[in-house]
Amino acid sequence: MLSSSEIKHIAGLAKLRLSAEEVQGLGADLSRVLDYIALLDGVAVDETVAKQDTDPQTRADVPSAGLDVEAFLNNAPKDLDRFLLVPAIK
Repeated sequence: MLSSSEIKHIAGLAKLRLSAEEVQGLGADLSRVLDYIALLDGVAVDETVAKQDTDPQTRADVPSAGLDVEAFLNNAPKDLDRFLLVPAIK
């Protein structure tokens, strides 16, 4: 289990302000995560090989006609002078 000072240090690095209860809860959560990582550390992955074709099928990178601007804007909810209007991200 991580110590309270280690949790506070990690929280400080993440610029988090935690209450005493949050420090305790986060300590338990992080300990479970670290225990799981340690468990995964013991798994032999040398036998796991990604199956991949030796000759992958790819298509030629050939330019093609794009979507007509007017057709695109006709399907758009809002537009202004040939630009698509979208809601602001807050």
